[in-house]
Amino acid sequence: MTIIFIISSIGVVNAATGSVSISATSNEIEKGKNVEIIISAESVDKVNGITATLGYDDQVLEYVSGEVTSENWSKISNGKNEIAVITNNGGIAQDNIYKLTFKVKENTTASSATVKLSGVTLSTSVSGSDGNVNIGDRSVTINIKGNNSGNSNSGVGDSGNQTASTSINNSQNSSNNQGNKSDASTKLTKSGTSTSKTSTVASKTKLPKTGTNYILVAIMAIGGVLAVTFYKLYIKYKDVK
Repeated sequence: MTIIFIISSIGVVNAATGSVSISATSNEIEKGKNVEIIISAESVDKVNGITATLGYDDQVLEYVSGEVTSENWSKISNGKNEIAVITNNGGIAQDNIYKLTFKVKENTTASSATVKLSGVTLSTSVSGSDGNVNIGDRSVTINIKGNNSGNSNSGVGDSGNQTASTSINNSQNSSNNQGNKSDASTKLTKSGTSTSKTSTVASKTKLPKTGTNYILVAIMAIGGVLAVTFYKLYIKYKDVK
């Protein structure tokens, strides 16, 4: 019997990994002032470039410029709503790649504005389609000073990180509030106990000292009897003389 082993070699291709983040240089900006948005990327497979579609509220923000951050990168798209950047140095592990500049409009009444990157794709040094990493959407929200802005979690960092931070803060605030309520309840209980003790002491102080009163009455009675007796004796001996 002849046994034939057929060995098939299977090539295993490791897909590239990486991340893209977007952040503002200030978490609060005045009307009429400029704010910069920085797009960063990193990958253990080396970053070759990124592509994305830019979105923002043009009733609140005015687009000023979009440019690469250094000579390591080249801009290959001229449309302000399309971002396409490639590396000049054969791949970089981590870098700030692109900078967007917006001006907050003077007449806006909005309390915040959001800049969003849609369909973000990260290109790495891994060859073929496996070298592209689909990131999805990234966004950052900027508070506008003087327009009742109250979201301190907006600004630096992308929307995913902000959401997580907000949830943690809410949880901590809830926990702190419960702790404060518990402390307040404890203080009220202690206060009530203290009041009760005070009332008890006051009540004890007001109780009549019956034993002492009886002694005083007896002494007064004896004193009265002696006084009357001495008086009668005095009258008697006075008349005798």
